[in-house]
Amino acid sequence: MRTQRKWMLLGLILTASAAAQPAIDRNGVVSSASFAPALSVGGAIAQGSIFSVFGKNLGPAATAQPTAFPLSNTLGGASVKVTAGATTLNAIPVYSSPTLINAIMPSNTPVGQVQVTITFNGASSAPQTVNIVANGPAIYTATGAGAGPAILQNFVPDGVPPINSPARPVKQGQTGILWLTGLGPIAGADNAAPPVGSLSFPVEIWIGGQAVTNIAYSGRTPCCAGVDEIVFTVPTSAPSGCYVPVTMRVAGKAVSNTVTIAVDPQGNRCSDPSSAPYTRGGKFGTIALIRRQIRYANANPPDLVADVALAGFSKEAGADFSFNPIASLPPAGSCNVYYGKGDFGGTATPFTTQASALKAGTVTVNGSRSVTLLSGFDNGAAENIGLLGSSGILPASLNPPPPFLSPGVYTVSVAGGSDVGAFSTQITVPNTAISWTNRDQISEVDRSQPLTFNFSGGAYLVSVEGVNYDVPTDTSASFRCIVPGGATSFTVPNQILANIAPTRPDRTQSRGFISIATATQPAAFQASGLDNTAASFILQQSKTVTFK
Repeated sequence: MRTQRKWMLLGLILTASAAAQPAIDRNGVVSSASFAPALSVGGAIAQGSIFSVFGKNLGPAATAQPTAFPLSNTLGGASVKVTAGATTLNAIPVYSSPTLINAIMPSNTPVGQVQVTITFNGASSAPQTVNIVANGPAIYTATGAGAGPAILQNFVPDGVPPINSPARPVKQGQTGILWLTGLGPIAGADNAAPPVGSLSFPVEIWIGGQAVTNIAYSGRTPCCAGVDEIVFTVPTSAPSGCYVPVTMRVAGKAVSNTVTIAVDPQGNRCSDPSSAPYTRGGKFGTIALIRRQIRYANANPPDLVADVALAGFSKEAGADFSFNPIASLPPAGSCNVYYGKGDFGGTATPFTTQASALKAGTVTVNGSRSVTLLSGFDNGAAENIGLLGSSGILPASLNPPPPFLSPGVYTVSVAGGSDVGAFSTQITVPNTAISWTNRDQISEVDRSQPLTFNFSGGAYLVSVEGVNYDVPTDTSASFRCIVPGGATSFTVPNQILANIAPTRPDRTQSRGFISIATATQPAAFQASGLDNTAASFILQQSKTVTFK
């Protein structure tokens, strides 16, 4: 019996030790600002920058932060080692908790692949590989997700500069203070009070596609080790809007995440019709009928036609920093960029909002025939997509129904659920074919050069888009640009293409597409339980490409 008790006690001890072992999440070492996946193009960690480590049992139950300089190599019993070959360095932790460690990557860390290891109370995690670069600008956001509203202060002569938001836009010609990390290494100690003065690395910034010409400061913040700030003047040519994209490049090659700021010539609250309801909050219903035409290289037949219905029902809390990548559109003539885990060309989404789903029941679309979309439409998800019909390269074993959408009027009926009452609405599919005149001339996209789309036709809104899914790292990067009304061409700048992953030599490990899309003007519909509604038709033409 005593022997049995000893084995039981040993089992309990071993179990407790295993539970306390620090474990870093897969791809869990990322920039503390952009959160770009670790092995993606934009996911390298810059020398002297703050990076985040996500996992389990990483630090103390009570979160710990330093209170004075010099900073220590240990915080709350947690430490971070960075190993490159025979060289091992101590990263400097600035925040420690069970699931998150924030630390400064030493400025003298060797460039290239390194191993990051967390040690907490004597137990160490398995190492995780990350890439180290000299410069890797990453802009902090109010969403804490690496996209959406940036942490930008609108400079005012007196008092504390307010944080920019759709409620507090910056004016054209006004000074802004942008918070970021990753400008580059410093010569002094990273654990000491930061040096004051601009770093030597050249900095470029674009706001709504317009170049910033007046940068007064680009260096460390006086308060915080590893944190940078850039002081600049917003160009007078910058477009107005609630979600004006901001992208920057350092040392001529390192491109940041793309974030947004609010700009208004009078500094008044923004009122973009597509995004303003999200900042107010409420219950939303969105329905779209979508025809997607995809041209595949080396396929016979080369084209796929897929007709789908999209329905989304959600409750948005509403806040000044609310952001929804579908509704929070950039001004015409500018582009947004997203990257994250999963296949954006499939079911993954680039940005997770804080919306809660509303149950509305099944969706039926009536046209030349009736299609009831049961799968995925009655489970209370915030957004679902269902296939109406298709033709082309889909396997015959899937027995897809034929294409469904053609010019005409379609009735969309929703059965109703516990949150949304039953309703029906009509969507007109117009004869608004858009002609992409240089589609067949683009098979390879050089990410270091601008990419021009030529086209004619279109409806209420025209956009150009691109995405590449990298299979081995399970990461995607995408761009979306809004075309000015009446334009017949649009050129995507090379800084927007920079963080798209290059196509791998084994083409089965990459899925790259570029697209041009047009949408009809959204029409409101009536449904009990919903405050804001919109229904429209979208036509998207895509083709497979390689990115180099």
